[in-house]
Order: sequence, then structure tokens, then C-alpha cells
Amino acid sequence: MSNLKEQQAIWEKHWTRLIDKEMNLDIPKPRRISIAFELLAKPKYGESILEAGSGLGLHTLHFAKRFNLRAVLLDISKKALCFSKRVAKSKGLSCDFVLGDVLNLPFVENSFDIVWNDGVNGYFQGKDRQRVFDEMIRVAAFHGRIVVIVPNKLSMLYWFLKLIRGYFIWGYSGFEDPFTPKELMKRMQKTKVGEILFVCKFAELWYMKPFRYLSQSVRIAICGEKAGPTRTN
Repeated sequence: MSNLKEQQAIWEKHWTRLIDKEMNLDIPKPRRISIAFELLAKPKYGESILEAGSGLGLHTLHFAKRFNLRAVLLDISKKALCFSKRVAKSKGLSCDFVLGDVLNLPFVENSFDIVWNDGVNGYFQGKDRQRVFDEMIRVAAFHGRIVVIVPNKLSMLYWFLKLIRGYFIWGYSGFEDPFTPKELMKRMQKTKVGEILFVCKFAELWYMKPFRYLSQSVRIAICGEKAGPTRTN
């Protein structure tokens, strides 16, 4: 994406269309993204979590409720954050909501046990494409987990879904450049992450039988643990 104001305008339009058209105040039941996140991040009761580029933040609100996490949702869209606040309030959840830029996270180093996002990092190019990874690592605590979920550039079904969703259902939400598994690994390795714990592919339309096989690699996810002082028992 280009500059901050243009990004804000694009995402405000995107989330306004979605919220006004079809969204309600229900936290979704666990889907494949939620399951993949839990397998990768292994959240523990009472930990802190940041979703960097939260959008509506429904998955993080689900995790906050399920594991009693201290959740912070950051996004560039006021509309999306206002929706998230209403959902959290309706479910009795106490979370923090921050209007901000994932390229300049307004938090000190080593702040969160888990830092994650879904479908965000592909909206950046050039130096910013690496910077968003670096920022996520920076604010993660020592031995904290960083989870990045993105579309798989090598998936033909992804491109088909992008066409259908992007232009006929969801509306245009800006340029997106998905990742190959190789690039995703390379971006994470360039950060100060101490260990890459897991890389996986998973289905997006797993619940639709005709698409179950084709959708096995629509999305890819990576989890790393931030290097830090040696742990003592």
C-alpha cells in the first residue's frame, strides 16, 4: 500500500461495506483459522495477545474468551475497531483497542506473549513487506510466539477465490501480494526470531465437500518463538 491516509480510506470503505451489509455481534465458532492458530501459538491461560491488523478482531475475541487472554486489537480502521468494541462489550470481555499502523506499532519492546495476524502482511511491498514482520517480532516478549497467516501464492484456488470475493462479494480492499511458503519462511528468518516452530498449509473451504481437496493449500501459516535469555526452571 502507499501512504497511511490512502490505507485508512481503503479499509474504512471495506469494513463499512461489510459491517453495514451483513455483520452481527456474534463471535464465530472455531473455524480452521482458529484451530490452526491454537495449534501454532498454544495460548496459555492469562497470557497477553496482540493482533496487529485486527480488522473486526473476531478470532482474537474468541481466543480472549476461551483462554482468558489479555487482548489488544490494533487496526488502522476506526469502523472496524468500533465494531470490535461492541462485540467485546456484548460478551463481557475487557480488551484494549488501538488505532494504529502495523508498520509503527505503538508499544515498547517485549510487550506481548503472542503477536499474530491473519491476511495482513500481503498488503505490503518493498521494505515495508519485511518491516511488518520486524515490528511484530520487536513487540513480542522473549520466548513469545509470533504467528503469521497469509494466502498461498501457489494456490490456484486462492486466485479464483480472490476474483470472486474481491470483486463480486467483498468489494475491492486494496492490492494484495500473497506469499509462497519459501518467502514466508525467508521473511521470518530475517527477523530476530530465535526458532521457527512450525510452518503449515491448511484449507479455507474445508467444510465444503466439493472444495475440500482443492482448498488444502489456500492459506499458509508460520509460527516463530522470539529469542531471549535462557529459561531457568
